[in-house]
Amino acid sequence: MTALRQLRTSKGLQQKFVAEACGINVNQLVRYEAKINKPCLPHAIKIAEFYKIETVVELKKLFEI
Repeated sequence: MTALRQLRTSKGLQQKFVAEACGINVNQLVRYEAKINKPCLPHAIKIAEFYKIETVVELKKLFEI
């Protein structure tokens, strides 16, 4: 399980809710969680803001970069 998916599930959130809250397509979030795609910078920022990620270290861990 990826860090992004683990964070979402640990908070009891559904993909649709997170995607809508971040203003991204749910299918795109699915691809990010499955590590099929890496998020573009605007999407990464929206997701990080949603989860209240504040440091570069946390961001790198979340997106496994």
